[in-house]
Amino acid sequence: MPLDLDDLAGVRPIYEDLPGWQEVESVSSAPTLPEAALPANAHAFIDRVADLVQTPVWVASVGPGRSETIVRHDPFTRRA
Repeated sequence: MPLDLDDLAGVRPIYEDLPGWQEVESVSSAPTLPEAALPANAHAFIDRVADLVQTPVWVASVGPGRSETIVRHDPFTRRA
């Protein structure tokens, strides 16, 4: 992100269309959300965001409740 307003004035957005998904209602009503509950297009969206920002996305949410949060990677657990 440019810090100077003059630099920021020259920035132009790049829009990208990605396929959507309708399955969110069934996902958001689940009591717990394993990552496998996400529709394929939702996975593709999250992966695209991670590619664009060059940072892994570890947590995603389909609503405001804790039970609507999907932890894709828990940074506090060690993997063997």
